Parts: sequence; C-alpha cells; structure tokens
Amino acid sequence: MKKWWIVLAAVLAIAAAAVVGYMLSTAPRGVESLQATQPETAAPTEPATERPTEPPTEAPTEVPTEAPTEPPVIQAEVTVLYQLDDNGTILDTQYVTLNQGDNYVTANSAMTAGYQLVGEDTVHVWVDNGGTASVNPVVFHYATPQPVTSNIDVFYYHENGTLLDQQSQPLTEGVNYIYAASDRVGGYDCVLTVRPTWRVCPSSMPTRSRPK
Repeated sequence: MKKWWIVLAAVLAIAAAAVVGYMLSTAPRGVESLQATQPETAAPTEPATERPTEPPTEAPTEVPTEAPTEPPVIQAEVTVLYQLDDNGTILDTQYVTLNQGDNYVTANSAMTAGYQLVGEDTVHVWVDNGGTASVNPVVFHYATPQPVTSNIDVFYYHENGTLLDQQSQPLTEGVNYIYAASDRVGGYDCVLTVRPTWRVCPSSMPTRSRPK
C-alpha cells in the first residue's frame, strides 16, 4: 500500500513538472496578444533646431528723377541819368536791368533832344555774382548848345562886270535868305534880283541851294 502511494506521488510530481514546463515555454494567449500589441520603445530623438526667420526682402524703392533746375539769373537795376552840366539839372532819367557780367549802357539821344552830349556816349558796367553794379547810377553829361553862326560875302556888280560893293552878312543855324541892299549901290537900279537860299548846319560851312 505504501509503495503505491509513493509511485502515485512520483507520477503526480512528474505530471506537475511537465505541466509547469509547458506553461513556462508556452505563453498564455492573453499575454501573447499583449506582447504583440505593446509598442517598441523608440530611441530618444534630438530636439529639432529652429532656423532663425529671415525678414522678407523688400523691392527697391524707385526714387523719382527730378529735372535739373537752372540757376537763377543774377541781375542789377541801374539808374541812368541825363544831366545838364550848365546847372546840374537832370534832363531825364531811365532805369535799365543788367545781367551778371559785362554790360554796356549807351546814351539815348532821343531823351535829350536839343542838348549836346559831352564826353563818352557808352559806359561799361560790371554786375557781380551778388547783383551789384560797378557803376550806379550811370550819368551822361550834356551842355546847352551854343548858337551856330556863319558869315558869307555878298557882292554887288555892275552889268559890265565892275564890282560896285560887297558886304559880309551873318547867318544863323537853319535856313537864311539873302536880299540885295539897294542903299549900297546908290545911283544904280537893281535889274536882276537873285535870292539864293543858304542853309547853315552845325559844325559845317554854309551850303548854297538852288536860286529861287
């Protein structure tokens, strides 16, 4: 009886060992499913490095092209005086505008009719870059003209060619008429009267026109 129990115990022990061995070598279904679905541990990754954000590139701004401006014209206003030297009277005044640089101012004879210019009729004026004239005012000097006179000889002849008398007669500027003086040839009648016309011009000898 005792041996039977010993044998039974040995068989149970062997059976138990076989069952345990089987269980250890074969995982249960639930564990197998768990192992299959369990994710693998990923290797640690380095943190991503962010690139610095570059500012957007702006299109170049076109600068409007301005037309070149001409420099201002530098000028000077000059007073021109027409002065009578006899007593300092100003006969007339005019104003002229001169540009920078060399200028020449010429006397306007129409403004001083009846008077005689004394000296130069043109004056040189320089205008600098500040608008200042080298001569201002410009003065032209005048004088009262002296009366122009001239003398001519008048002859009285006899019809036979004999000289009866002669005289010197003064003439003034302008048109003059010469008349025979009968008192200078007493006892003779004037048979032919010729009345020539003489014109006396300034700074010239008298000139005779056609007899009238």
